[in-house]
Amino acid sequence: MTFLSEILLLAGAAIGVYAGMLLLVRAFKTSLVWGLVSTLVPLGNIIFMFVHWSKGRRPFIAHIIALVLLTGGCIASPGVIKSLPPAMQVALGRHQDPVPHPEDFSAEITSTQDHGDQLQQQIASQVNNLTSQYNDLAKRRALLKAGDTLATAAFNRDAASYTARKKQLDTLRAESVANDGQLTALLQKQADFETKTYAAAHSVTVYGTLTCPACRMAREYLTSKGVAFRDVDVEHDPQGAAEFQQRGGGGVPMVVINGAQMTGFSSAWVDDHL
Repeated sequence: MTFLSEILLLAGAAIGVYAGMLLLVRAFKTSLVWGLVSTLVPLGNIIFMFVHWSKGRRPFIAHIIALVLLTGGCIASPGVIKSLPPAMQVALGRHQDPVPHPEDFSAEITSTQDHGDQLQQQIASQVNNLTSQYNDLAKRRALLKAGDTLATAAFNRDAASYTARKKQLDTLRAESVANDGQLTALLQKQADFETKTYAAAHSVTVYGTLTCPACRMAREYLTSKGVAFRDVDVEHDPQGAAEFQQRGGGGVPMVVINGAQMTGFSSAWVDDHL
């Protein structure tokens, strides 16, 4: 949970408690009956607010403010957002694609390669069978005699079968080409991922927020040392927040140097790992 979400949730809870207490005080001041109704009857407090609007207006507005703050705190919390359905995450503009792992690429590449091998075997088998069938049809066609309706009908049936199997072969070849394209794309993604992973393992990154004093100290110290670093705001950068959670999340700042990471800030630790 980020610092901003904590502040919003605490403020919302405090105002909500204040609104509830204020409503009960005004209900009991109106009469004992209204006080008991607001306390014991379901929705009794809402009924009181609208029946005695002049007395219930201020608690009502406070409840609305509390609800807005609590909603904002939930939206600002990466953990809450991740628990929502993808459609709601997209609606809130906070949906994040899963961070890929090397094994994801390896499994999919192996599966695609195996499928490609199977297609090639089927194609080779089809080609051999069709070649044999074509040669047989060519010989039979040369031997056909005019008026031999039985032989002609059998030849036409086998020729239609040959045409259908040839279409199946064309379909297999098209599927093989598409599979090769998919394999090429996967290999490129794997290469790009490995490049990014290597770069991340040989770089300096600070995961933090704009309001965190320790984050500011970490940035200023690295800048004073002349160290170039990647500055990730986990509150406003969805992809950066996903990386932060993948590394364990927790408090900020999180400083990552050449693959090693530290939560909090220590100039001695930074010096040891630079």
